[in-house]
Amino acid sequence: ALKECFQPALAYLTCNVVIFVTREKLVCSRSLEECEHFARAANRRVASALPPALILVQNCCRPSEGLFNPEQCTSAFMQTHFGQGAKSSQWRRYFRTIDCFCVPDEYLVCKRTRFDGEEVCKQVLDQMRRTLRRRLEEDLLCRSDRQIKLSQLQWFSVVSALCRIVNDQESVEMSSLYMHAGANSSSLGELKSVLMFIMCGRTDRSAAAVQEAVQVSLGLIARYAVRLECPREELRDLLLYLRSLYPCGAMASGEVECFDRSQPHVVCGQMRLPPPGLHPA
Repeated sequence: ALKECFQPALAYLTCNVVIFVTREKLVCSRSLEECEHFARAANRRVASALPPALILVQNCCRPSEGLFNPEQCTSAFMQTHFGQGAKSSQWRRYFRTIDCFCVPDEYLVCKRTRFDGEEVCKQVLDQMRRTLRRRLEEDLLCRSDRQIKLSQLQWFSVVSALCRIVNDQESVEMSSLYMHAGANSSSLGELKSVLMFIMCGRTDRSAAAVQEAVQVSLGLIARYAVRLECPREELRDLLLYLRSLYPCGAMASGEVECFDRSQPHVVCGQMRLPPPGLHPA
């Protein structure tokens, strides 16, 4: 059984969009603190993952305290909480985008201001549906660009492994789960498994070792392509898969030091599949 305190990680890692509903004003610090608590809890043991989009909803909002135009509402939220910029950069690690909505009580009517809660509620919900549809399309495109293409059966394999890892309090690296699922279940499974072993199965991450692994991998792909006369699209998929196995190579900040001080700079050696900004230093 899953432990209750680890459910935020599962919700975060298995969704495209996080929808956070609150009765607090979005410009108040409490709404931000509640959402930040969820984000920190979800990312506690996450080494790499594609961040979902975030939709913040203030429910049962009064006319005097709500901005019912989503663009104005989002702008007010960002300006209030992320005006300095430093915290905004931190939140980009957790969420790809942020959209805010104020939803009024549909039964609220004000004759003086001619506020019709039912009509405004309908307009806001329509805009929310369009935004949700757009964010889902952006997420699918982002995953496609990073060669994350899983069948339903492969996705079940990822979720099963993820539940075990989270419940055992181990570090989660979604890129590895995607890679293993794709390598073990696709028609090119055997070759992809070999490529993963060659690129990621060694402890030596020096430039010479990586170059040697790349040359061996390219030789295997060329031999496979010639022998099976694989289509151009399939060959392109293999090359993109190999590129996703390359070490990230991002340079850590000057505050990060090598544990044995053998190197002046620390370079990220994880696979390129997740965004470099999500790699731990």
